[in-house]
Amino acid sequence: MQKKVIISRIVVVGLLFLVFNLGKTMVQTYTASKRVGELDLQVSQLEMEFNKILQEKEYKETDEFVEKEARNKLQLIKPGESVVVIDRNQEAVLGVADENPRKDISLQDQWAQLLLSGLRL
Repeated sequence: MQKKVIISRIVVVGLLFLVFNLGKTMVQTYTASKRVGELDLQVSQLEMEFNKILQEKEYKETDEFVEKEARNKLQLIKPGESVVVIDRNQEAVLGVADENPRKDISLQDQWAQLLLSGLRL
C-alpha cells in the first residue's frame, strides 16, 4: 500500500513538473511570437524609410535637383537669363500714394479718363 502511495506521489510530482514546464514553454512561445510581430512591423517601417531615402537619393542625383539647388542656394543663372529681385518687405505700391490728384474728380470721370486713355494712339 505504501508502495502505491509513493508511486502516486512520484506520478503527481512528475505531472506537476510537466504541466509547469508546458505552461512556461507556452508563455515563452507567446512572448516570442509577440516580439516577432513587433519586429516584423519595425522591419516594414524601416523598409519604407529605406525606400523613401532611396527615392530622395535618386532625385538628388538628377540634373533637375542640381540645377534647382544651384539656382536657390548658390544663386547661379543660365547664360542669357536675367534675375528679378522682389523685395517682400516693401508695401504694395498700389493704393499707397501720398497725394491722389484725382480726389476731386468724380468716379464716372475717372472711369471715362481710364477708358479713353486706353483708346488713344
